[in-house]
Amino acid sequence: MPFQDYVSMAPLALGIGIMEVGREILVCAGDIEGDRAAGFSTLPVRMGRERSLVVALVFYLASVPFFYLYLPEMASYVPGLRDDVFGPLYFVGTTVFLVVLFVLWALVWRRPVWDSFEAYIRTGSRVAIFSYQLLLLSEAFV
Repeated sequence: MPFQDYVSMAPLALGIGIMEVGREILVCAGDIEGDRAAGFSTLPVRMGRERSLVVALVFYLASVPFFYLYLPEMASYVPGLRDDVFGPLYFVGTTVFLVVLFVLWALVWRRPVWDSFEAYIRTGSRVAIFSYQLLLLSEAFV
């Protein structure tokens, strides 16, 4: 695989990595009582549930630009980034994926109890991420 192909995947990998940090903070916030009882010093234990939800949102927001660097008008600003890696399906799917993540975050923010975290973050975000991965695979092989 040519070096330029690796460079072209870097923004997507970075965006997913940053988003995943936010998701993991949300998962920890959902189990804050268990973490306290076990003596874990997670971010939600240190900062509190509400503040950690805000930090998770910051990570979600920080990941968004990396997903859209593949737009032809954006790719020209990044040396080595190809704008022909993904097609329209990627951009529609990415938008849906990010909207779903923000909706799940909002649902948890409205009702920050363990059941919400279990339903929306653990299950909902896993389904969203799996669906997004299928979309990326279909984009790669179609």
